[in-house]
Amino acid sequence: MAKEKTIKGVTKLKRFEVLNLNEVLSSNKISKLSKESAFALLDMKIELNKHVNEINEAQRLAANQLRPADLKEGEKNEILEKEWNDKFRDFAEKHLNEEIDVKLQKISKEQLLEFVKENDLSLDRINVLQLIVE
Repeated sequence: MAKEKTIKGVTKLKRFEVLNLNEVLSSNKISKLSKESAFALLDMKIELNKHVNEINEAQRLAANQLRPADLKEGEKNEILEKEWNDKFRDFAEKHLNEEIDVKLQKISKEQLLEFVKENDLSLDRINVLQLIVE
């Protein structure tokens, strides 16, 4: 995971990092956190969700726009499908590796530990959360 760059509460993250962080935060409980930390995570979920929706819309648009004109709906054509998949994969890779500005809140190491314990998180998920620790 890249070291984030923070300027005035705005952090530069790659889009794939936004997706990963959103997935970890959205799929776990926050009931045992302090009110301040719970609110910070809720604010982050709201912020991240905006970016996730933009990413999903960009991918949907790319899939539609990159579809070969000769590939008819329901028709099997392995050559055209491979061409389409390759172009989409290349676009998605480029797009997901671009940095965007994200407003992140920070929580203390103690609150992160509480969050990890409450949700029994794996090491890879804990690593994703390092982005939000003070």
